[in-house]
Amino acid sequence: MLDLVRERMGVEVAMSHSVPEQFDPGGSFDLIFALSFFSHMPQATYARWLARLSALLRPAGALLFTAHGHRSAPLIKRDAGADEGFGWDANGEHPTLPGSEYGLTVSPFEFVWPRLQALGDLRLVRFEEGAWWGHQDAYLLLKTSRRRPPSMRDRLRAWRDRRAPAAPPPG
Repeated sequence: MLDLVRERMGVEVAMSHSVPEQFDPGGSFDLIFALSFFSHMPQATYARWLARLSALLRPAGALLFTAHGHRSAPLIKRDAGADEGFGWDANGEHPTLPGSEYGLTVSPFEFVWPRLQALGDLRLVRFEEGAWWGHQDAYLLLKTSRRRPPSMRDRLRAWRDRRAPAAPPPG
């Protein structure tokens, strides 16, 4: 499949990894397109994958991904008591991948949005519910130079450092 995309579309593609922090495609990118990737992601690695993909974007780069949202929920059997609407069915359609790493996920906007906000360097440009195949939500984000604002503790420390008298020269 990777060769098909590479040959037909003339783009670089990379094989995924079960541990987000170990995924190294060997560079940074102007665009990362993750079609249905987050539709099979366990909750334990969801935010970590968002962070990893964000880290791989060049400044002003775009992340486009799809995820099963509310419109997909009726199509997927999932665990009860899901956090913020997140649902997981470990019995995914891929017979060779372990259910702890690959299944069917329901991750509506209420689940995804706080994880995107926590990153602090992605700006949501567009969200469209059911945009892909009539039931997968589409997210388009741009990498910003802005990081999370400093905490109150960091601001206080910086203020104290500015007010502290300069150290006398040695000797």
